[in-house]
Amino acid sequence: SSKNTLYSLNPDGSLKWRFDADKPSYPETASPAIGSRGTVYMSFWEDGLYALNPDDGSIKWKNSESAVSSPVVGADGTIYVIISRPNETGNLLLALNSDGTEKWTYSGVDRMIKPAVSGDGIIFAKGRHNPQGQYIIEFWAIKSNGTLKWKNTAVGYAYQSSPAIGADGTVYIATTKGLYALDSNDGSIKWYKENLCCSAPAIGSNGWLYYGTYDNVIYAFGE
Repeated sequence: SSKNTLYSLNPDGSLKWRFDADKPSYPETASPAIGSRGTVYMSFWEDGLYALNPDDGSIKWKNSESAVSSPVVGADGTIYVIISRPNETGNLLLALNSDGTEKWTYSGVDRMIKPAVSGDGIIFAKGRHNPQGQYIIEFWAIKSNGTLKWKNTAVGYAYQSSPAIGADGTVYIATTKGLYALDSNDGSIKWYKENLCCSAPAIGSNGWLYYGTYDNVIYAFGE
C-alpha cells in the first residue's frame, strides 16, 4: 500500500491490479488481510474497510466507519478491525460477517496494536478505556461472541506490537516492560523476559519465537 493505493502483484512481480481509495491509509492500517476464499480486506482509516475481489480488485463491500487498525480474519471467516465511532469512549473492536454485516462490537480497545485471533476464535487485544471512560493499561482476551474471557493488568503498555499465538495457544506480547508469554486459558504469566522492547514477536515453522529489540538485537527462544 502507498497512501491511498493498494497493489496486487503477480508471482513474477508484475502488476496484477491496483485499487485507489478516496482517502489514505496509515502505518497502523497498512497491512491487508486475506480471507480463506481470497477476499482481500484493507483499512483506509477515514475511508473505512474494504473487501476486494482478489481477481481484479473490484469492491465486494465496504464498511464506511473509520477503520483505525489493520484487519485480521478468524478461522471462521469473521473479520475483526478496530474502528472509531462518534460519541464512543475510545475505540471499538468491530466483528463483521464475511458479507460485511456487523456481528458485535467491544468498546475500549487501543488502536496501537493489531488484534490477533486464535484458532478457536479468541481475540487478543489491548485495553485502553474501561466502561467508565477511565484510562487503563490492560491486555484482553475476548470470546468469539464479543464477551470478555479474561484480562491481564500486569504486562504493561504495548505499543505498535501485535501479539503472536503459539501452536500450544501461548500468547506472546511485547510491552515497554519486556516480552511476556501468557496462558491463553486465563491470562496468567508463563514467563517474562525483562527489558526486551518492543517489536512484534514472530513464530517460525519450527515453533521458535523470534523477537527484535530497540538495541538492534534479534533473539530466538525455543527448546
